Amino acid sequence: MATSKDDYQPLPSTISSSRLGAKKNQQLISNHYQRGSVCTFTFLLFASLAVGVLSGPIYNVIHKGAKGDGKTDDAQALTDTWNAACSDSKVPTLLIPSGYTFLADQLYFQGPCKSYIRVQVDGTILSPYKIRAVRENHWISFVGIEGITINGTGYIDGQGAVWYDGRAKQKCKSGPTAFVVGNCSHVNLKGLNFKNSPMMHLTIQRSFVVSVSGITITAPEDSPNTDGIHIQRSRHIQISHSVIGTGDDCISIETNTKDVNISHVRCGPGHGISIGSLGEDDSEAKVEGIRVSHCQFNGTTNGVRIKTCQTSAVQVSDVRYVDLVGSSATDEAILIKCSQSHPCTDIVLDNVRLKSADPRRNITNFCFNAFGTKKHPIVPALSCLTPN
Repeated sequence: MATSKDDYQPLPSTISSSRLGAKKNQQLISNHYQRGSVCTFTFLLFASLAVGVLSGPIYNVIHKGAKGDGKTDDAQALTDTWNAACSDSKVPTLLIPSGYTFLADQLYFQGPCKSYIRVQVDGTILSPYKIRAVRENHWISFVGIEGITINGTGYIDGQGAVWYDGRAKQKCKSGPTAFVVGNCSHVNLKGLNFKNSPMMHLTIQRSFVVSVSGITITAPEDSPNTDGIHIQRSRHIQISHSVIGTGDDCISIETNTKDVNISHVRCGPGHGISIGSLGEDDSEAKVEGIRVSHCQFNGTTNGVRIKTCQTSAVQVSDVRYVDLVGSSATDEAILIKCSQSHPCTDIVLDNVRLKSADPRRNITNFCFNAFGTKKHPIVPALSCLTPN
């Protein structure tokens, strides 16, 4: 689904050598990707994030005045703890401890920080159960940070039911995204549980070198616009070993995104893994270098979907779908609908096997102005993809 794409400015081009050597790592990644080395990128990604496991000073939000009773607004205490940790040059950890529920109206964690920083979320962060105005329409934001690990076993609970009901009764048009990574680099997000966001659960925008793994995202099947992970204007993104089931796309990829590797994701319910919609209002957009592999779809609207507006100058190229299985809740398991003026090119499907969620129904595939190749069995049979 579409949202505002320009909330954050690009990262500055100059990155100090004391902050992870991020500029050097970025150049290494760029050079290797120009040679097509996916494995090298993965190695460099985790090498650049390894500093996140180092020990250092711990900043416990309880020690900064947070109550953690699920009733008191702890937003200021969490912000104060962030500011203290972000100012520490000794690889600090901000700790949100287990056994507590931290109610927070809005959280805005601003960088840059003086060193790599780790955020350990083992408790629950809870959004107020009310419709309210939220700055930039984001609930929790991490902005302008170069080098961060956010992990733990805790919950990010958006309490979205009040927003779903409000939209149904036309009391509000939209709601805030639960968790935003904006204008950041070298980010490792691991192990968290997201639930019931008012709208999108996790958005990655204007960021590069981001790893997301081992997370769970859940929302009711009928909850509107609750995308699991939404990516835009970003590059070098890796998503793996996660479970996503919502009322919208499990993963959506939009404008000016390059180099996304999605693997071992269980998707459903929801709309599937989608590229688009792109090119609304006849705008220009470019998406390339997308890999989706070893994923399972459980009753999703589509398994695989690419959708661009017919009159737009949208370029979608170099997209790979490999080893996908599962079921579709609609008649079209694979939907590749490209612009009439700008076809999708270099689309590859390899060993994709999808069936109907209803055994009494047959399903098909649909392509328009899509060029590429198919390898090994494609089920249902794919005849609409034009050879390159």
